[in-house]
Amino acid sequence: MQPDFIHRKALLSALISTVFLTACGGGGGSGAADPTAEAATVGNSAPTGDQAQPTAKALAYSSTTTATASTTGLLLGSNVVQSGVDKNPAGMAEAFQFAAGTTGTADTLNVYIDAGSTATRAVVGIYEDAAGAPGRLLTSVVSDSPKAGAWNAIRLTTAVNVVAGSRYWIAVLAPVGYGTLQFRDVASGGGATVTTLATNLTSLPGSWTVGATYFNSPVSAYLSNSAAPSPAPAPAPAPTSATTTTWTQIAVEGQSFTVSGTATVRYGAGTSWVSKSVTSSGKCSNRFFGTDPLPGTKKVCQVLTSTSAPAPAPAPAPAPAPAPAPAPAPAPAPAPAPAPAPVSLAWAASTAPSVSGYRLYYGTASGTYLQSKGSGIATGNTTTYTVNNLTSNNLYYFAVTAIDANGNESAYSNEASKLIP
Repeated sequence: MQPDFIHRKALLSALISTVFLTACGGGGGSGAADPTAEAATVGNSAPTGDQAQPTAKALAYSSTTTATASTTGLLLGSNVVQSGVDKNPAGMAEAFQFAAGTTGTADTLNVYIDAGSTATRAVVGIYEDAAGAPGRLLTSVVSDSPKAGAWNAIRLTTAVNVVAGSRYWIAVLAPVGYGTLQFRDVASGGGATVTTLATNLTSLPGSWTVGATYFNSPVSAYLSNSAAPSPAPAPAPAPTSATTTTWTQIAVEGQSFTVSGTATVRYGAGTSWVSKSVTSSGKCSNRFFGTDPLPGTKKVCQVLTSTSAPAPAPAPAPAPAPAPAPAPAPAPAPAPAPAPAPVSLAWAASTAPSVSGYRLYYGTASGTYLQSKGSGIATGNTTTYTVNNLTSNNLYYFAVTAIDANGNESAYSNEASKLIP
């Protein structure tokens, strides 16, 4: 394990989207060029004049970057344990922007909690995107005693529908009084992230007021559907009694309630609910359930009940029909290949006289590129390049190095990332 060290988490204007490189290598080409990246995103030009300048947020760095969670049912987010160890003061939430890779219904939010986390409660949720910031809160859920140093699969009380290509925000919060929540994200140069202006939250807000903007996405979190693939049909079993589950109201907000034994009780209104296992009694309140699922709305408590109905009599088996002659099987049609997609990159030219050119590297995993060091794509003295034939629905990472006249090569710049639609 390498010693931890500190990265700076850059707060930049949303207009900043160029790779910046500065190089030094000594006069006459006697030393290797050494570019360092101020920012690494794809698209527009560098900030000038009074555009926003970076603000720093301290991040520890871990060498653990390869662990992943299951990709089964992954709809949105990242299942990679990222290298940056991040945290916020208790009571301040942070949201990370993602584009959905697949259309589907998510019922589980998976979050990697760093081994150094001391939080005894975590609140996570999903927001719609509203002009580059978190918009409407789609759902939130409380996880008591989250496990540090592991992926935590948190079942959503309300399933979330996502559409491929649309943008959403995954939010994390350690409520006031529940310790420090440490999680993993990109140390710098990633996608957009925002914190709340409020610093005394006990639940995720229904309306997000931005406090600060960073570029540290992806966070190690993703939405998935836990439903397993449909098995081959089995012979029909004999009829059994049918069981129906229903939610029955037992209290309104502010009232106490009792249940028989241990039961599942949910708290909220409309489509926004948070559920909890309750023994004997409880109170229909934000404090008891640990969050406010729908601020500004009168809420109720409902208990989950089950009822059984008698089984219907089995229908008589129909007489078998004569088997028709089998038709010849059609030849299978070839699956269409994914359409290749290009990405255009640009970066500022180095001012060091020893720099004679640049090399470009890219791949589908952060810090791991398809080209080995020294074998990157030579772009010459140009500071723009278009990468073609990239596969749709994949997130690509890009980095640049500088080359001096003697062939010496610098370290990688910070990464740019792009989701290919």
